Amino acid sequence: MAATAPRSTPNVVLTAGTVGLVVVETAMLMAFGPAPNQALGVQVSAPAPFGVFHDLRWLVVYHPSWLAFAGEFAALLVFRTAVDAFLLRAAWPDPTDRPSWRAALCRSAAFTVTTALLLAPWVGLLFGMGLVSLSWLFFAAVPAVVVVSLLVHHGIVSGRWWRDRPTLRTLGWMVATVVVISVGGAAVVEAPTWARLFVAAAIGVFHARAWMGVVGGALRVDGQPRVRRRPSVLVPAALVAFMVVAVSGTAAGVRLGRPTDEPPAVADSTGSVPVLVVKGFGSEWEGDDRPELVAPLAAFRFSYAGLDRSGRARPYAAEATFHSLDRLVAVMDVQVRALARTFDAPVTVVAESEGALVAKAYLLGQPDAPVDALVTVSPLPRPGRVY
Repeated sequence: MAATAPRSTPNVVLTAGTVGLVVVETAMLMAFGPAPNQALGVQVSAPAPFGVFHDLRWLVVYHPSWLAFAGEFAALLVFRTAVDAFLLRAAWPDPTDRPSWRAALCRSAAFTVTTALLLAPWVGLLFGMGLVSLSWLFFAAVPAVVVVSLLVHHGIVSGRWWRDRPTLRTLGWMVATVVVISVGGAAVVEAPTWARLFVAAAIGVFHARAWMGVVGGALRVDGQPRVRRRPSVLVPAALVAFMVVAVSGTAAGVRLGRPTDEPPAVADSTGSVPVLVVKGFGSEWEGDDRPELVAPLAAFRFSYAGLDRSGRARPYAAEATFHSLDRLVAVMDVQVRALARTFDAPVTVVAESEGALVAKAYLLGQPDAPVDALVTVSPLPRPGRVY
C-alpha cells in the first residue's frame, strides 16, 4: 500500500492547541505578571523540548519550599506530558496510523523526564542570571539549551533519540523555532498592548507548522517513510562530548580569569591619574598584583575587604563580595577618598558586573565623591529581578 502523503498545512485541532496555549498564557501574564515575563508566553506550545525548557523556567522561580518544588515538578510532568502528547498526535502526518493516546502519553512522559534532566543545569544558570544579571551566565546557558534541543528533539516522535539521528528537515525547523521564540518574545514585550495577543497568536500558528515539520521530518524523508537503520551512537556521543566540553570550558575560563601572580608596582603619584579597578561578584584577590595601565594612569585594585591600618588594600576571598550594598558602598568611599588624597586628583573608577552596581550606588549617594569618570563593564541593569 502506498504511503499516505503528509499534510502540507496544519489542521484546525493542532493550530487551535498551539495558538490557544500561547494566547492564554500571554493574556494571563499581561493581566497578572511583570511585563518582561510576557516573552515566556510564546514558548509554551513550541516544539519539544522547548516546552519543557519553558516550564522549568517558571518552576525554578515560583516555589516557596522544597516540598512545593517537588509538588510543582510533578505537576509540570503531568502538564507537559499531556500537552506534548496532544500536539504530537495532532501533528501526525497520517491520522490512520498515529499513536494511541496511551502510546503518545508514555512516549511524551519519558521524553519530558529525560529532557528536564538534560536542561536543568542550564535553567539553573539562567535562574542565577535572573538574580544578578551576570551576562556570562546567559552566554553559557542559552547555547547549551539550543545544542541539547538540536540533539534530542526527535525523541518525542520516535521515542529513541539515543538511537536515531535527527534529519536535516527537523534540524531546520528547530533552528527556525529558536529564532521565532527569541524574536517573537521580544516583539510581544515591545508591541503596543492592544497588539500583543495578535503577535502571540501569530507565533502560535508558526508553532503548529513547526510541530508538523518536526514530526513529519522525523517519520519521513522526502515524502517517503523513513527507512529503519541500525542503531547509531552519534547522538549520545555528541551529547556527552558537548557536556564535557561545556563543563571543562567553564572551569578553564574561571581559572584563567583569576589574577596572575605579578609583583606589585610602585607608582609615582606626581602627575599620575589614579584609576580604581573594581572586579565583580565572586571575584577574589590575593593582594599581590595590580592592573597595569599606560602612564600617566596608575591603576589600583578595589578590595571588597577594605583597607588595612597602613592604608593598603586588603586581600579578599570571594565571600567578601557577598556583603550588602550599603556596606560595599562605604568600603568604596574610604578607598576612593584615600586615593584622591594620595594623588591630589580625582579618581577614575573602572568597574564590572557587581562592581559597576556598587560604583553607581556610591556615586548616587555621594554627589561630592572625588570621582571624575566611571567606566562600567558588563553592568547589572536590573539586579535582583527574579522575584
